[in-house]
Amino acid sequence: KYDVFYEWARWIFRYKIKLLKNSSNPYEEPLEIKFRITKHEYSGMNIIPADYAAKLLCVTALDGMSDKSFHLVNDAEISTELTSKLILDTLNIFGWSFVDKEPEDKNQFEQFYYRTVGKIFTPYIIDPPLNYNNDNLKGIMKKENLYCPEMNKENFQKLMDYAKKHNFGLVNG
Repeated sequence: KYDVFYEWARWIFRYKIKLLKNSSNPYEEPLEIKFRITKHEYSGMNIIPADYAAKLLCVTALDGMSDKSFHLVNDAEISTELTSKLILDTLNIFGWSFVDKEPEDKNQFEQFYYRTVGKIFTPYIIDPPLNYNNDNLKGIMKKENLYCPEMNKENFQKLMDYAKKHNFGLVNG
């Protein structure tokens, strides 16, 4: 599901804009938001580029393999801890932390967060890492010279820079 981390970032950015009101550049203005993000110690996200997924789907369909089951995944996940940090750094937000259980003593922001976007985002990050087997695609990938770029700090930051350049899809902020 591609939109999970983008929507999470957009939601937080929209909240920041609301708090800053008339800021001329909400990215440059730091904002402290005290909130605790519930996550599994080793949670991660398996992110692949859409063009890679599309190419691999086309190749498997053209090779007459469309009746088989495949995992279109990256060989490794990127940690939720890193992605969250990169998103919040891009948004210039500080004051947050990670916890292993949803807080019982939520502050006002956390109550709102867990009632809205946290309800959607948390299930993706509270489970241990998922390990997918994509061995049945290795031959096709080699034959077609396809590879999935590693989702690491540098590549994820490129996604954040792109999203920032496009204002996280917000038309009027």
